[in-house]
Amino acid sequence: MAVFDHGSQLVGIGIYTFAEASRISRISQGRVRRWMLGYRYRRGDTLRTSPPVIQSLGVISEPRSELTFRDLIEILCVHGFLKAGVSWPVLRDAHGKAAEMLKTPHPFATRAFLTDGHSILATVGTRAILDVVRNQFAFSQIIRPYLRTDGIDFSGEYATKWWPLGRSKSIVIDSGRSFGQPIVAKAGVPTTVLHRCYRAEASAHSHKSGFNEKIGRTSLDMDAIRIVADWYEVDRTAVRAAIEYETRLAA
Repeated sequence: MAVFDHGSQLVGIGIYTFAEASRISRISQGRVRRWMLGYRYRRGDTLRTSPPVIQSLGVISEPRSELTFRDLIEILCVHGFLKAGVSWPVLRDAHGKAAEMLKTPHPFATRAFLTDGHSILATVGTRAILDVVRNQFAFSQIIRPYLRTDGIDFSGEYATKWWPLGRSKSIVIDSGRSFGQPIVAKAGVPTTVLHRCYRAEASAHSHKSGFNEKIGRTSLDMDAIRIVADWYEVDRTAVRAAIEYETRLAA
């Protein structure tokens, strides 16, 4: 394993283990790993290789054991297309041609693709995928349930922030903050920290809230929310958003 300097190379790119990427994307860790690393499979007596669909660069280790923020955005797009019925050969072809056209190994994480992907797919001539993605409305409907394309911010040509609950909530995954971990936008406190503290506090006051330690979703303990908000000096609505977000990930 080749280990690199973690300083400036990691600033602003976001960094995730396969397990973290799986949790945030709600895509199985096995799929994330296969899409990033490729895999081998046997057909009859022949051992075949399926290459990675996302051409990531190893940032910390080689072979790769982590994803960047751009990788995360791409796996969400890939997941959306697969769920819509696009086959792997067609998806690989579309990704490869879009990469050539946009001159980047991460075409699905670009402003051009996320804002006008249908036109790009039409330009690169991927007819089979266009049979699934017939118009701009259909394209957005394929991606939105997994990525909420109305909640993406860009810096230059690439996506750099993702608001997974939409912009009306305060939860952001920002490639330039906290190594891309989910945080409340204003204060920068990780959602996992707020949720963990809330669960501990609500459990201690379970006689008030009816809090169920196993699922943690019966009703919100407003006293616990107030206490956690005061501890971390964040708005109470941000604590509630963090609880909502972490509960969704755990569902």
